Amino acid sequence: MRRHATWWIWPAPILGVSWLTGLLLLAVPPVFFRGLDQQPLDWVLPIAAAVVLLGYLISKVASVLGPAALRTLIPAEQGRWIAGLLGALVCVTWTGLLWSNFTENVIGMIFWQIFAGAAIDLFVLGWLCLALRAAVSRAPARSGLALLSSALTSLVCSYAGLAILIEAYFRYGWEPNLALVGLLVVLLTGTFLLPPVLAVSGMAAIFTSLMSRKEGGSDNGA
Repeated sequence: MRRHATWWIWPAPILGVSWLTGLLLLAVPPVFFRGLDQQPLDWVLPIAAAVVLLGYLISKVASVLGPAALRTLIPAEQGRWIAGLLGALVCVTWTGLLWSNFTENVIGMIFWQIFAGAAIDLFVLGWLCLALRAAVSRAPARSGLALLSSALTSLVCSYAGLAILIEAYFRYGWEPNLALVGLLVVLLTGTFLLPPVLAVSGMAAIFTSLMSRKEGGSDNGA
């Protein structure tokens, strides 16, 4: 009876966390525009340090959980589909949130803020699992370099796309519309969200490769 009476308590903190995360997403575009004049090293160096440390930690966790179990749990092809779906879910919900905010749709903002927050939380959790899978790749060095190059490509191309979009917006006096907001969200995702998770996955794979070579060298020496 007690279990049946308290089942409704659990969704409350989940909705609260999702709402707060959605509030952070809503603040990303203004922070980005205000930070255009700042030096890139002001935010690149702390993020790079966090990426390296998190990649090392994930590599160690993956070695404890077992490569065979992780490969069976998340096949490579399925992992690519999961990554695409996570990114698409964030883009759709984030677009809805920003458009509702622009049109001052209060009910829509509440709805999209919760769903966008839940989407980004799921994005982070899903990519942590994908980083564990990347750490146990059969060719971790090659996978790590591919993921790191993908992170750099996403960052450079998306940032350049944002600069072009902003310049064109002010030069030609475009009127904001849903498609334009959606394009902005895709570029923001490629600038702020994809590069860190790709880099963490890549560093996890690189550390796995380095540790496996070290262990192999130790075995050969023994």
